[in-house]
Parts: sequence; C-alpha cells; structure tokens
Amino acid sequence: MPSMETRTVAIVCMLNAAIEAKPSITDEVHHIRIEAAIPDDLSSAGRQAILVALGHADRYGHHRAPDRAFVWAELDKDVRPVTSPLQPSGASAPRAGTDPSSECRLDECSLGRGPYEIQASRRSADEKPLFTAGSSHRCPRRRKR
Repeated sequence: MPSMETRTVAIVCMLNAAIEAKPSITDEVHHIRIEAAIPDDLSSAGRQAILVALGHADRYGHHRAPDRAFVWAELDKDVRPVTSPLQPSGASAPRAGTDPSSECRLDECSLGRGPYEIQASRRSADEKPLFTAGSSHRCPRRRKR
C-alpha cells in the first residue's frame, strides 16, 4: 500500500485537476484532512473525477455552506488499532468522536447534484438515511477488499 504522504499528494492532485483550485490540507493528530470547495458550474466529468479521488481516502464526505459546497477526505496516520479480548481480532475499535447518527446512506450523497450509483453500490442494508439538505454529515467508507 502506498504511504500516507503519497496518498495525500495523489488525492490533492486529483482534486486540484477536477476543480481547478488547490484543496486545503490539515494535519490532525490521527489523520490528514483534505478539503476542497466545489464550484457551482462543475461538469459531470468533474464530479466523477472528484468521486474517484475521494475513493482513495479512508473516509470522505461533503457538506454545504450557505454559499458553497465542500468535499473532504481523511487519511489515517499509521496508528495501531486498539483491541480487547471481547473484540474479534480482525476488527478495529471505534474511533473516538465518531457519532453514527451523523452518518448518511451513500445512495443519499449527492454533492448537491443527485445520487451516484458508484456510491450506492457500497451501502449496507443496515444504514439508515440521515442526510438533511444543508447539513454537514459523514459518509461511511469501507476499505477495499
């Protein structure tokens, strides 16, 4: 697997090419966060390029401000998972500060432009739609097998 730095540069470059603007990068304690404003006149090819870029992240999502939409991607730093005897060895502990009520169904995510079948194919049956237009939310992201 490529290093976190390589993945960060790749996602930033892909988003930069898709939106023709430089995304912001924030170095947090446990992850790197990349955020980019989405132009109102983004083409369908640009939206597809954004989805491809976000697919390389550990988590991604979008939110709308009153004047603009944003997408974000997070890449985990190399942190060992916390496990306990009660937890299966293949599972990782839930991340601190993760609120399941803030998640949305992937088929409801639209970046403000309508649902994407690419994302809908990744949702599981137990995920409930919680997206409210104009609110910020997290999109659950599963690792590729």
